[in-house]
Amino acid sequence: MIFSQKDLQNNFYLDNIKQSRMFFILILNKTKITVRKTMSSLNGKVVLITGGSSGIGATCALKSSERGATVIIADLKKQAAEEVLASLPNKGYYFDLDICNESQWIKLHDFVINTTGKLNILLHCAGISLPGNIETTDFTLWKKIHDINLNGTYLADHYAIKLMKLNDENNAIVNISSAMSLKSFSFTTAYCSSKAGVDALTKCVALHCGESKLNIRCNSVHPGAIHTPMLEKYLDMMSQDCSRDEAQAMFDANHPIGHCGQPDDIANAALFLASDDAKFITGALLPVDGAQSIS
Repeated sequence: MIFSQKDLQNNFYLDNIKQSRMFFILILNKTKITVRKTMSSLNGKVVLITGGSSGIGATCALKSSERGATVIIADLKKQAAEEVLASLPNKGYYFDLDICNESQWIKLHDFVINTTGKLNILLHCAGISLPGNIETTDFTLWKKIHDINLNGTYLADHYAIKLMKLNDENNAIVNISSAMSLKSFSFTTAYCSSKAGVDALTKCVALHCGESKLNIRCNSVHPGAIHTPMLEKYLDMMSQDCSRDEAQAMFDANHPIGHCGQPDDIANAALFLASDDAKFITGALLPVDGAQSIS
């Protein structure tokens, strides 16, 4: 059943179908219909990407630049990061950053102010995953994984907010968490724990920014196994005990959809959450994992 805008303006009510359990109303107003062929533009936006030298971060850099953003890659791998920057359609910058070192974050804060003058979007992709259950994970490994994955995220969000408060535009933080924060596996105890901390931090940041009336949203994306250098390292380790095809099949089997994901699956989700298309979404934990976390 279709009712026009004129019907509604003439106080046409639905008395004749109140007994119906289900009905659909389509309000036709051609002047207000907008069809978007692509995601919203990032023209004029400045995007900071940690871990942007490879994998998900590199794909985020490319897609951000393609949509008009100025990209800053903060990473320890200078050569790889500069190769990514050279492939971008728009101007980008590199900053040498250890995400666990607060003094370097302070320097990055000044670098952003002196180069781009502002920050609109943080895509925090840097992280580490190493195997180990509760017995085989020693305290040194435990601290290393939590320092990079959790403390690094705290520093990233903390200093991003400082920069974003300097402008009155729509700003967004997207933390790359993991499906393993939602569904744990014993063989990656420290990784699962660290990413669960990222989830709690993401929600705390979202609440703080909302309660403080800051124009900053904060969400997280939760990848399943993605074809990145990190996954390749796991496949290499597993192929010592089985063939590489068998190792890949084991990862595929963890996803009810039947296969692992690609970096652009995660980049597309992250950029949606960072864009104005998601202006009413904050504090969300978005699984992009082929149903791994609910299987």
